[in-house]
Amino acid sequence: MKVVALVSGGKDSCYAMMKCIQYGHEIVALANLLPADDSVDELDSYMYQTVGHQIVVSYAKCMGVPLFRRRIQGSTRHQDLAYRITPGDEVEDMSILLREVKRQIPSITAVSSGAIASDYQRIRVENVCSRLGLVSLSYLWKQDQSLLLQEMVTNGIVAITVKVAAMGLDPAKHLGKEMKNLQSYLHDLNKLYGINVCGEGGEYETLTLDCPLFHRSYDKADYWKEHDSRSLYILDPALLRYVACSGVTTPFEMHCRLGHPSMPLLKKLCPQFSSLSSLDWNARIVLDEFQVVLHSPDSIAPVGVLHPLAFHLENKVESMSSSAINDACLEKIDSVCEVQGDCLRRCTAMTQSIDAAIASNLDDVIEHRPLISKTRKDNLFSICCWLQDSSKTSAGLQEDMKAVLKKIEAQLMEYGFGWENVLYIHLYISDMNEFALANETYVKYITQEKCPFGVPSRSTIELPLLQVGMGRAYVEVLVTNDQSKRVLHVQSISCWAPSCIGPYSQATLHRGILHMAGQLGLDPPTMNLCSGGPTVELEQALMNSEAVAKCFNCSVSNAAILFVIYCSFRIPPSERIGIQDKLDRFLKQVRLFQENKGCLSNVFDPILLYVLVPDLPKRWTHMGALVEVKPVLYVEDDMETMETVVEDMSGTIAPNHWNFQEASWHDNCIQKSVIPGKICVIVLSVTNEVATKVCSQSPGCYQNNQDHRFRDEEIDRITKFCIYLLDKVLARNGFSWEDVTHLKFYFPSSLSMPLETLSLMFTNSFNEFAEMSKPINICKEPIFNLIPVLGSGKSSSSMDDVITCELFSQKH
Repeated sequence: MKVVALVSGGKDSCYAMMKCIQYGHEIVALANLLPADDSVDELDSYMYQTVGHQIVVSYAKCMGVPLFRRRIQGSTRHQDLAYRITPGDEVEDMSILLREVKRQIPSITAVSSGAIASDYQRIRVENVCSRLGLVSLSYLWKQDQSLLLQEMVTNGIVAITVKVAAMGLDPAKHLGKEMKNLQSYLHDLNKLYGINVCGEGGEYETLTLDCPLFHRSYDKADYWKEHDSRSLYILDPALLRYVACSGVTTPFEMHCRLGHPSMPLLKKLCPQFSSLSSLDWNARIVLDEFQVVLHSPDSIAPVGVLHPLAFHLENKVESMSSSAINDACLEKIDSVCEVQGDCLRRCTAMTQSIDAAIASNLDDVIEHRPLISKTRKDNLFSICCWLQDSSKTSAGLQEDMKAVLKKIEAQLMEYGFGWENVLYIHLYISDMNEFALANETYVKYITQEKCPFGVPSRSTIELPLLQVGMGRAYVEVLVTNDQSKRVLHVQSISCWAPSCIGPYSQATLHRGILHMAGQLGLDPPTMNLCSGGPTVELEQALMNSEAVAKCFNCSVSNAAILFVIYCSFRIPPSERIGIQDKLDRFLKQVRLFQENKGCLSNVFDPILLYVLVPDLPKRWTHMGALVEVKPVLYVEDDMETMETVVEDMSGTIAPNHWNFQEASWHDNCIQKSVIPGKICVIVLSVTNEVATKVCSQSPGCYQNNQDHRFRDEEIDRITKFCIYLLDKVLARNGFSWEDVTHLKFYFPSSLSMPLETLSLMFTNSFNEFAEMSKPINICKEPIFNLIPVLGSGKSSSSMDDVITCELFSQKH
């Protein structure tokens, strides 16, 4: 991508540019925000470093790219972590600056920034990028600061301190010092006082005087056009005649005067320079004179800044015939553009246009027959919506998506809620090749503006919807009645974990449960799927999940209570067993690492559910991912001090509903993860063997079929067994049906049964169950979701269950 780099002059923004180039991007412009008054060194800003701004103008000359600058008119007005467009805020200055860069250089598609740990700054850069249709690149994000500082020094970043404001840093001693000379001392201060070695806590700020990027090579015919296969011509032939008579003697000056032609063309036009191999020049900034300004004489942590008074550029290498850089030539290879504009007026107009866009999203859609299911828990419940056989009336996926999302939005409003109350969204579509169309509709309903506390996490899967008589879109949402959720939404591309560019987040923490978005095997800095097959993708997906978990001070190795692993049908059966082996090995390795570090706490034995699906999301290729991992973690909440008294229910004898008898093999069907008095997660696998046993207990419905095809009355018997066994496990662990937050039944499309028929069977069975024991409050909507898949099971090598149940229940 072509990138405009946000530069403050500090080491971080310069090293971020170097990382951009490492990952194949091209820096084509720089952008800088500076104080309105040149004599002012530092502003009271939460966003921008401005100390040393007097020297940043030289970066355009050193790198040979245009620099766009804007004087900051706004101030810090919106101080909440989540940012919304605010007239007069300093963030809007950045928006105006980048908008002008994009106008002048339309090919720019990304913005680089040097954010390492500040969510405040990262979120605001992402907000502006989202508005302008740009991608945020933050390759330093969440990197280990000790390693990062060492990388910068090793890779040629020459930066000096221009501000100090921390215990142990003295303006008189430490201002103007190079980072390579301060590196060990900063590590000492980190051990003594806990300072951030990269200065992320405001301990110090730097100014880069030299780095490998300060190097300009003229080997591109940017100002020349090919006339035919035999010759080239200059845009202005008169210029060549002028230069030929001007007495120019150095190749560098000739190159500048001619408008930077390619090297072959320069040699053709100027034979006297035919022996040259390149026309590179290298410049570094030399600070000639500065003044130390003491802002605070505090005896413990004095604050001081370095105010530049004089500086010049000099060659790093004698790579040209001229030993000094010709200022006249420099004017030809860089440009500095100061961006004007009224921050308040532009921001107000933008806010009005966004409000109008939101209102326009509530357009009417053609009436369908959307169906709803909902669990009964009042403060935390799931809503599921799908269309019943829309193939004859629908115009396509987008129309189905509109109908489903509009229905869910209406349901939320009926309960007094909105999209801001949604924690998680499962998006199921009939064809992953149409994912872009589905997402185009999705982003019109679920927006940052509608979700001020953070957008929901999301998983997107292709399912055989049409084969079971459903529409092309199927959406399930998990809803809460409070706003206590904590959302992690990083839109920037970084080396940390895959970005979520759009209105969906990496993870949502709510009441101790971390709901993580579906993770693919994406390489974070490139956002490309890893090559090497399903186990390689799985390992990368687990590494990405671990990176997200660390942001919540936990690990997938010991805090996971459930893994749902979606496997593409394209994985050969012979390779599926390797998926389970890889997962087991990864968890053991991470647990051992955590144990060696002494930070391994309680270890849960997670439930594993494998689901076989037609396809998974694609990323820059025509082939979808092979594996998607969706972990659910339990995160201890230090704020929860309430003690829970749990009654021992292990000896409870479950009623023999439908004449089912206790049997030892029942336990083999169940995986469960129980946190007493808080959470009970159950996965029930009804394999062909189990189904045969269940049906054989009812002679009136059993027929011995060698091909494992079950008749309607046998499937009906299986639905009753599922309810019976789930009820038994809930009761014995002190939970009830009123605690259930979501209940899913996965069934294979090969069952050759329409969803409507299977739904009616489960509904009738729940109604009968309610009449027998009355543990369930029956309403018009079913309390369960039916998920058509190609297969499912507790092993990656045998995803052939007749029915798989996934139940999640939570107290309080």
